[in-house]
Amino acid sequence: LSRFTGQGLATMCWGLAQCNFQNRDFMWKVADELVRRCPSLPNRAARLDLPEAACSFAKLDMHHGAMLQAIAIRSLPVVKIFSDWGLCALVWSYQVLDHDDRFVEFRDQLRAEACKRSLSTSDVLASQRGRMVFGNTGE
Repeated sequence: LSRFTGQGLATMCWGLAQCNFQNRDFMWKVADELVRRCPSLPNRAARLDLPEAACSFAKLDMHHGAMLQAIAIRSLPVVKIFSDWGLCALVWSYQVLDHDDRFVEFRDQLRAEACKRSLSTSDVLASQRGRMVFGNTGE
């Protein structure tokens, strides 16, 4: 896993989520790798890769607290530069995965930014379909 690029890890997570891959041991190794990388991710990588990874784990309903913490810490300073899809994907992911409300403040900040952008609950729900189809008419 250490040889994957950040984009490669995020894309792999997305593909595994699309297949409903339920090997928790492997996904935990992926999450641990994401935790290790989060602090040093450049802004561009953070805004693209972290929402995709978080959304993937949410689609699999796999809660990894350390990964959620690392993503929240790294995302907070750059929330304003996330794409609409990335922002909605994080809102949706933390709604699904934050079972114990550890990230209420982060979720509130994400929702505040989504509100500033006039993003709807439907937009948030649609984000789980992926960035390539987000905002499309379904064609």
